[in-house]
Amino acid sequence: MSDSPSFADVDPTPRAAWRALVEAGLKGASFERRTSRTLPGGVVLPVLATAHDAVDSGLPGLAPYPRGTAARPGWKTAVCHPSHAPELGARLALDAARGATACWLEAPLADGPHDDQADDESLAFPVGLELYFGPGVMDLDAGEELLDPTLWEGRGRVCFGADPATLAARTSSPLDLDEAAELALAASAVTAEDLDLRVLLVDTGYAHDAGADDVLDLALALATTVAWLRELTGRGLSLHDALAQQVHHLRVGTAPFASIAKLRAFRSVVARVCEAAGDVEAARALVIVSSLGARHLSRVDAPVNVLRNTSACFAGALGGAQVVASRPHDALRPQPGEAGRRIARNTPLMLDLEAGLADVADPIGGSWSIEQLTADLAGAAWARFQELEAHGGLGAVLTSGWLASEVDVAWERQAKALRRRKAQLTGVSAFAALDEAPVQVPQARGPFPLRRWAAGFEALRARAHAWEATHGAPPHVTVATLGPEAHHTARTTWVRNALAAGGFHTEELDGQALPATLPTPLAVLSAPDGRVDAEGVGTLARLVSAGARHVRIAGRPGAQAEAHTAAGAAGWMGVGDDLEALLAEFHDVLGREVSP
Repeated sequence: MSDSPSFADVDPTPRAAWRALVEAGLKGASFERRTSRTLPGGVVLPVLATAHDAVDSGLPGLAPYPRGTAARPGWKTAVCHPSHAPELGARLALDAARGATACWLEAPLADGPHDDQADDESLAFPVGLELYFGPGVMDLDAGEELLDPTLWEGRGRVCFGADPATLAARTSSPLDLDEAAELALAASAVTAEDLDLRVLLVDTGYAHDAGADDVLDLALALATTVAWLRELTGRGLSLHDALAQQVHHLRVGTAPFASIAKLRAFRSVVARVCEAAGDVEAARALVIVSSLGARHLSRVDAPVNVLRNTSACFAGALGGAQVVASRPHDALRPQPGEAGRRIARNTPLMLDLEAGLADVADPIGGSWSIEQLTADLAGAAWARFQELEAHGGLGAVLTSGWLASEVDVAWERQAKALRRRKAQLTGVSAFAALDEAPVQVPQARGPFPLRRWAAGFEALRARAHAWEATHGAPPHVTVATLGPEAHHTARTTWVRNALAAGGFHTEELDGQALPATLPTPLAVLSAPDGRVDAEGVGTLARLVSAGARHVRIAGRPGAQAEAHTAAGAAGWMGVGDDLEALLAEFHDVLGREVSP
């Protein structure tokens, strides 16, 4: 046995003393900025957290349920399918045979050919799959005929997807809960062994995919839940039975910690509502379906969507969703392909069977950062919910334009981060694959349009493809370098990556040995700051003489900025600039300077 001291023998450094040592090492830099990150919605993710920051979240299965409404781990695996996919019945049967235990049917995400009405085979849902219908998918005109338990025997749980809030938001019409509430009231009286029949869907996808941040999205989901609780308890249902008629579909993103906290926080705020109504145990009836929001999908380099969907499935699993709905990477096609559906099906199954995430109840529990983020997100969502209620509640904010305005504001903040690449999109705004096939980028329409994060850069790529179709070659930018490669390679690599986001190919040339005529009127000077100050004026003169009509300098304006402007520099480009606007300007200049 070693006589070395154990950790128990070491006196811990007091937090104040440790903080002082760290701040001394930072030499004036902000400790908070280095150890935390502000998320959309204003909530701070503490990157570095200690026991000093610990939040008591209780135990799995106990109120207020951030760690789950049951101590039993695990989730149902679902694949997202367009509701009018051809041979849908066969596709669902394959899902069931290959390990899926649920299905999520939704309206197609993309415009394209699809049947107006599902065929008979599509209606033959396999036994063994829980069924969840998205907003507007199921025809509820049959009313109480749908409540026959024999129709759903062997399906476990079925949600009809009645969602008047989404209908009101999409059509700018008044919110009408009456018809769906009547059907929910009748469904609550249906008793059948091993059948959980739910009529109502709480789905805030219309706001989330239009740009709502997680705080606003949670507040809206809670407001919708409360609207249904008021309506159904007012018609005689208990709080538990009113919540047991709802399924909550929450979109998550590609930042797993924030998404995990979002699911945990939602259970907390619902439990708070139930506690205020006198029955916190009613929150056990909460059922959450999680899926990747459509706004995170890209049309270019679509296989990267596999990674985005994996992050979302991971978050759903660790966040305690009862159903993890996995989205095919080619879901923006009119009909996802077989490979996309197979990968989507296998992703949550691998998280379960190979990664073992379902073996432990709340495996993320005890992480000080996540526990703190959960509590902060729940608090921010509750305050936002109170603000929403102060504006008249769900029905009022949907028709007054208040909610649409708040979503627009949130989107503008996110769009700014995307344009400046503070939020990067792999394969789109960063590490773009220039050999991608052309894509069409639909225009966003309506009061709550689908605003995909990639759409702005995809539009630039579409301009590049249009240029290539007209001129027989893709658009190019000359990158003039100065000095040894080792001195400029980092900056030049950044320039190449940034230009590729707009579909531009680059040709690197020695700035001291330029040809008499450049192959393109677009150029970027890439060199260390010292070289730019010393040799920039001469290099700019050579670029202009060789035919450059629009020259940017990589970096920030230096001591010779006025001289560089006089020599022909149109501006500078660097980290944090509005890259989308800069690339659009490159396209504009190219279109003006070169005739077809």
